[in-house]
Amino acid sequence: MIRTPWLLGMVLLGLSVMAQAAPSLPPITDVRLSQLQSGMETGCTSSGKKHGQPDVEVRAFCGCMIRVLREKVSRTDWQKAYEADAAHDQEGTRQFMVTYGPTLQVCKGEELKAGK
Repeated sequence: MIRTPWLLGMVLLGLSVMAQAAPSLPPITDVRLSQLQSGMETGCTSSGKKHGQPDVEVRAFCGCMIRVLREKVSRTDWQKAYEADAAHDQEGTRQFMVTYGPTLQVCKGEELKAGK
């Protein structure tokens, strides 16, 4: 079963995968948004594997995570996450998780279903 500290770690890792140095960024484009989301999913799967989680459970959880975030996160908040990531702003990244982490609780059962 996926543990909550792992959840925070994989999202933070996913955001760091997309890190770029830029003091001020223009509005996030669809391409950059897709890259950010892909980076988050990649970070999620990498972290899950690193922590020894079964592959099928990791894929189920990470797939659910990115689906939920795509549905729930506003364009403005994606922009903020992108800017925080680019600036290596840990507080901004933490704030993203404080805001959206609880919505990912629906994904906790996905890895159990997939593991059956």
